[in-house]
Amino acid sequence: MITYTITRDSGEVVGTYAITPVGVAKQGNYQVFYLPGELIIVEVSHPCVGVTYQGHDYDAVRIGSQCWFTEDLRVPVGDHHYYKDDPAYFEKFGYLYSWFTAVGVNEGDIDTLPPTLTADDGTPYVQGICPAGWAVPSMADIAELDHFVGSASLLKDPSTDYWLSGFEGATDGTGFNARGCGWYNAAQGRYEDLKTGYHFWAADAQPGAITIYSACTAYYCDTIILTDPNQKNDRKSVRCIRKVEL
Repeated sequence: MITYTITRDSGEVVGTYAITPVGVAKQGNYQVFYLPGELIIVEVSHPCVGVTYQGHDYDAVRIGSQCWFTEDLRVPVGDHHYYKDDPAYFEKFGYLYSWFTAVGVNEGDIDTLPPTLTADDGTPYVQGICPAGWAVPSMADIAELDHFVGSASLLKDPSTDYWLSGFEGATDGTGFNARGCGWYNAAQGRYEDLKTGYHFWAADAQPGAITIYSACTAYYCDTIILTDPNQKNDRKSVRCIRKVEL
C-alpha cells in the first residue's frame, strides 16, 4: 500500500488515500490507476454502474474515461451461438454473434449501415443489441481503451478457467475480464482460438463491404489488435460501452 494525496489543478486538496500500486482502485468519485511508471487519477462525473438487461445482471467498470461491461452479452437474439454449440461454453463465455446481429442490421444486408444515436459528448454511436445508453464500441473506443491500458494482460480475466495457463491476465487487472472465448470463422466453417483469443466486434462499417473490423486480445500479442478482414457473418463477442447517462 502507498498513500497518495489527490489535488485539483487549483491546488485544492481533495483527500488522501491509501491505494494498492497495481491495477485499479476506486476512491470515492475518483478512479486511481497505476500503470508501469505512471499513476493516473481520473475524476468521475457520473457513476459507472451496471444494468439488468434481458434478465441478466451486468456489472460495469470504469477504465480511464470509459465505462465498460465486465462481461460479454448473453442476449438470445438474431444469429447467436456459443462455442461449438456446447452449452458449457455458454455458461463461461456468453454468446458469439454475427456483426449483422451485433449492430442491428438484417443478416446479409451489406449495403445498410447500422442506425446511430448521439452520445453525451455529441459523438454518434451504434446501440445495436446493447441496452439503452450503451453501445457496440467503435474502433476509436477500442483504440482509446488500448492506449490507456497499455497492456492486454490488464484486460484479461486472470483465471485459467478461461485461458490456457500462461495466457491468462494480470491478477490485479482493470476489471474488464476478457475471456478466451474464441470465435467462429465463417470462411473456414469452424470455431477457433478457444482459451487463446478474445474477439469482439467494432461497430464501424462502410456500405457494400463484406468485411469489417473486430478487436482481438490473443496469446501472441500484448495489445488489442484491430483485425481486418473479418466476414460480417463470422461470430464474435459483443462488449458494451456506456455512451449516455440515463
